[in-house]
Amino acid sequence: EYSKTVMVRYTAKNSSLTIFPNPAVNQITVTHTSKENGTISIHTAQGLLVKKVAFDRSVTQTSMDVSAFAKGVYYLVMESVSEKVSKLFIVK
Repeated sequence: EYSKTVMVRYTAKNSSLTIFPNPAVNQITVTHTSKENGTISIHTAQGLLVKKVAFDRSVTQTSMDVSAFAKGVYYLVMESVSEKVSKLFIVK
């Protein structure tokens, strides 16, 4: 099934998303400065959704367990009503 995304605006200069450590082994920490509630999702390099969590705009840091993930490249997508930002990370 295809996503309903019509346009993605890439704003690396003003990016409000950080993932560390990268590469990761057991856990990643995601910091964000979204002014809206939203979701953080993790997708495989093939585009399959493997994890999705909601976040509240008052929380600027989210930890996510990736210990069960296979080694490889993943894309993390932070999405709110007015913003969609994605970053790549690696699981060792």
